[in-house]
Amino acid sequence: MVTATAWCWSWTLCVFITGFFLGSFISGKLINLKYFLERRFWNALLLAYLSRSQQQQENPTPALPPLYKYDVFLSFCGIDTRNTFIDHLYRNLTQKCIYAFKDDQQLQRGESVPLQLMEAIKHSRAAIVVFSTNYAASTWCLDEMAAIADRHRESTQLVIPIFYDVDPSDVRKQKGPYWDAFISHACRFRRDLRKVLRWKIAMTYLANLTGHDIRDKRETTQIECITRVLIEKLDHKFSPYIDDLIGIQPHIEELERRLELNSNEANDVRILGIWGMGGIGKTTHAKVLYDKISYAFDACCFIEDVSKLYTDHGPDSAPTEVRKAILRQTVQEEKLETQSPNHITSILHKRLCNSTIPKKVLIVLDNVDEATQWSALGLRLLGRGSRVIIITRNKHILNVCGADAIYEVPLLNDNDALELFLRKAFRNGIPKPKIISDITREILDYAQSLPLAIEELGYALYDVEEKSWKDALESWRNYPKKNVMNVLQKSYDQLNENEGKIFLDIACFFAGKRKDFVEHILSSRVDQSYLAIQNIRKNSLITIKNQEIHMHKMLQELGKKIARGDHSTEPKYWTRLWRVKDLEEALMSNMEENKNEAIVLDDRADVTTYSHLRIQGLFEMKKLALLILHFQNFPEPSNFPNLQNAKMRYLLWHGYPFSSFPIFIWRNLVELNLPNSRIQRLWDGIQFVPNLKRMDLRNSKLTITPNFLCCRGLVRLDLTGCRNLIEVHESIGLLRDLDYLSLRDCSSLAFLNFGSNCQLISLRTLLLSGCTNLRDTPDLTGLSNLSVPEYERQQCENLLVQTFLVKSWLMAKDEKCLGTEDRRSVSDFRVQRDQDRDVPIPKNRITATFYGTNNGIKYWNSFHICTIPSFEKASSPSRMTRSWSKVNPFHRSSSTLLGSQGFPLLSSQGSTPPPLGV
Repeated sequence: MVTATAWCWSWTLCVFITGFFLGSFISGKLINLKYFLERRFWNALLLAYLSRSQQQQENPTPALPPLYKYDVFLSFCGIDTRNTFIDHLYRNLTQKCIYAFKDDQQLQRGESVPLQLMEAIKHSRAAIVVFSTNYAASTWCLDEMAAIADRHRESTQLVIPIFYDVDPSDVRKQKGPYWDAFISHACRFRRDLRKVLRWKIAMTYLANLTGHDIRDKRETTQIECITRVLIEKLDHKFSPYIDDLIGIQPHIEELERRLELNSNEANDVRILGIWGMGGIGKTTHAKVLYDKISYAFDACCFIEDVSKLYTDHGPDSAPTEVRKAILRQTVQEEKLETQSPNHITSILHKRLCNSTIPKKVLIVLDNVDEATQWSALGLRLLGRGSRVIIITRNKHILNVCGADAIYEVPLLNDNDALELFLRKAFRNGIPKPKIISDITREILDYAQSLPLAIEELGYALYDVEEKSWKDALESWRNYPKKNVMNVLQKSYDQLNENEGKIFLDIACFFAGKRKDFVEHILSSRVDQSYLAIQNIRKNSLITIKNQEIHMHKMLQELGKKIARGDHSTEPKYWTRLWRVKDLEEALMSNMEENKNEAIVLDDRADVTTYSHLRIQGLFEMKKLALLILHFQNFPEPSNFPNLQNAKMRYLLWHGYPFSSFPIFIWRNLVELNLPNSRIQRLWDGIQFVPNLKRMDLRNSKLTITPNFLCCRGLVRLDLTGCRNLIEVHESIGLLRDLDYLSLRDCSSLAFLNFGSNCQLISLRTLLLSGCTNLRDTPDLTGLSNLSVPEYERQQCENLLVQTFLVKSWLMAKDEKCLGTEDRRSVSDFRVQRDQDRDVPIPKNRITATFYGTNNGIKYWNSFHICTIPSFEKASSPSRMTRSWSKVNPFHRSSSTLLGSQGFPLLSSQGSTPPPLGV
C-alpha cells in the first residue's frame, strides 16, 4: 500500500517537473514568436509572394475594359464611422452627383453579400478606404481592401486612403491596434496564412498611397477637400455608361458649349433644350452631360420622366410632386409628405431662389411633353450661373419655354451604328477584322442608325446563329418588339386626332414623297394639313429634307402596327391597306365588317397575279375616304359595283375600268383623278357635289361633261387628251372659282360655250391647243383675269373668229394695260433649259400664253401681254381694231406679234409648247 502510494507520488512529481520544463520551453518560444513573425517568417513569405506576383505581371492576361456602374466604392468599418464620417461623406458625394457605393444603400437582399461587394469594387472607377480603429479586425473590410489593392495594380483604379482615427504609420506597419488584430487573424487562419499575408501586403500597399490624415481636423472641411480631389481625379467622364457610349463625346462637348458654363453675364441663367425622336438617346446624352458638369454646381437634380409624374398624379398634383423631387435631390429635404403644396412651393423658392443666399443650381427635367410642366414650377429666379436642361420630343415646347439654345440629337453615323450592333450581337466581343455580311447591312439599314433599335436587334440576335438572322429580321418586321414600339408611341400619343390621321397616312403611304404632293392629297382629308405636318415634325416623327417628307422605318412600323390594331392577320379590320395581297383578302371578306379608311397601293406592285381582286368591292367599303391605285391592268370587272360608299374624299385611279361612276360617292369628294380611264360620263342631270375642288380626267374616254350647276366649288378641270369629248356643258361658265381649264388635244370638240351668264371671274388659264375641230369659241369679254388663251395655228384650222377673239379679249382689259409703262428689257428675262434650246422666260411666269419661234429660239410672253410698243393708248376701240389688224398673229404670213423691246410673242411658225403646270 505504502509502496503503491509512493510510486504514484513519484510519477506525479515526474510529470510536474516535465511539464514545468516543457512549459518553460514553449513559453520561451512564444516569447520569441513576435520577432519571428515580424522578421523572418513574414519577410520570407512576402518575398515569395512578390516574386510570384511579378511573374504574373510579366505575363498579364488580357482584360476587356470594365463597365463602370459606380463612381466610387466606400470601404469602411461600420461600428467606427457608418453613422458619422461615412454618412456625411456619402451625403456630400450625392449632392455633387457622384454615384457612390455604400453597402447599406446598394446591396440587394437575397444575394451573396461578398460577391456583390467584389462586383461593386470591380465596377467602380475609384475607391475610398477609411482606416479606423477596428478596420483591421473585420475580415470583410480586409477582403475589400485586398480587392481594391489588386484592382489598383491591374487597372490603376483611383484609391484614396483616409486615416480617420489611426496613425498612418501604424496602418503602414500594422502596429498598435492593427498588430493585435493580425495576431488574432494569424491564429484563426493558421492553416491559410497566405490570406493573412495578402491582407498585410494590401494594407501596406494602400497606406503608402497619397491620402488624407483627418485626425483632429474639421470633418466638414476635410470632406469638401476629399470630394474636390475625387472630382478632379475622375474628371467626370461618362461614369455609369462608359462601355456603350459610342460616338457620344463630340455631342457632349457641343452641349457643354451651348450651356456656356463659363459665362460672366450678370443675369446668367440659361435653359438648354435637348430634343429628338424616341430612342435616339436624348436622356443618355443628358445623363452623361449631367454626370460631367454637376460637380460645378451648389445643388443639382435629375428629374426622370416628368410626363409620367403628370400621368400618375394628374395635372393638379403633379407640379407639387416635381417640386418634392427637386427638393429631395438638391437640399436633401425629406419631410415633405405632410406639407401642403403652398408650403412646398415656399420651401423651394427659399432654398433655390433666395437672392440673399443665391445658389448655383443644375436642374434636368426629362421627358417633358407640355410647356406648362416647366412654367408651373416658377423657377425663373434661380441663382446666377444656374442651368436648366429640358428634354423633350417636341421642339415647340422648347420655344414656348424660352430655351436659350436647342440641340437636336442626331442619329448614329454608319461606323458607330455598326460598332454598337456588333458589340450587342456577339457574345465574345466584336470580331476582328470586322466582317460585314449582307444580312448585317440589311439589319443596319432597317434600324437606320437609331440606337434603341440597334441595341434591341443586337440583343435579339445575341444567341442566334448568323445564318438565321434573315428569318429573325423578317419576324421583327412583322412583329416589332413592344418595348421599342412603346418608346416611339409616346410621341404619337401627343398628337391630336387630325395629326394622328396624317401621321398614319405618312407612315403607311407617303414616306419619302414630296412635301407639296403629300400636303395636297391630305388637304382633302384634313383642314390645314400643312400645319398638322409641321406639328408632326416638331414632335420628331418626321423630317423634311429637300422638300421631301422622311420618316424613320421604326416609326413607319409603328404606324402600320397602329393601323392593324388588334387584328394583325385580318386586313378587313385595318384602317389602312398598303399591300395588294392584303387588299385582295379584304375584298374577299364581308364588307359589312370592313374598317378600311385609306388604301394606297405602291405603283411598282404587280396586280396581274392576284386573280381574286374583286375591285367592285372598293365602293362597298363604307369608311373608305382615300383611294390611290396606280394600275391600269386590273382584271376586267364582271358587273358594276354595289353603290354604298359615301365618305370618299380623295380618289386617284389610273386606268379606272368602269364607264360610269357611283352616285353615292360625290357628297364628300374633294378631288377626283381618273387619268387614262374608261370613264364615259360622270353623272346625269343635276348632281349635288358641294366639296369637289379638282378633277383630272386626262386621256379618258369621256364623251360629255356633266351639268356643273351644283358643283360651284370646282377650281381645276383638266380634260387634256379626251379625244372622244364632243361637248362641254355650258354650265361650266357658272364656275366662279374655276382657275384652270385644259381642253388641249380634245380633237372631237367642235363648240365651246360658256353660256350667256358667264361668271368665270377666276379663270387664269385656258388651254385649247390641239382642238383641231373647234369651230366656235365663247365670248371672253368678261374674263378679266384670263391670260391670252393658248392656240396653235396649225391645229386650229377651222377656227373662224380668231382675230376677233383676241381683239375682244384685249378690249376687255383695263385700259392702263394697253399703255407702255410696264415695258421690259433684256435683263428682265432669265434663261431656262428646255430640251436642247435656251428658252428665255419672263420672271412673272404664267401658264396660258402665246408661243412662237424666232431664228430657232422659242419665246413666250409675260402676264403683261398688252405692253406692246407699237400700241399707244387707244382712244377708241375702232382705232385699236385697225392697229391690231395690221399685225394679225393668225395670218398665214410670217408676221410676228412683238412684245416690249421687240421680243417675239407669237409667230405663224410657232411650235407645240412644252407641258404646263399650275
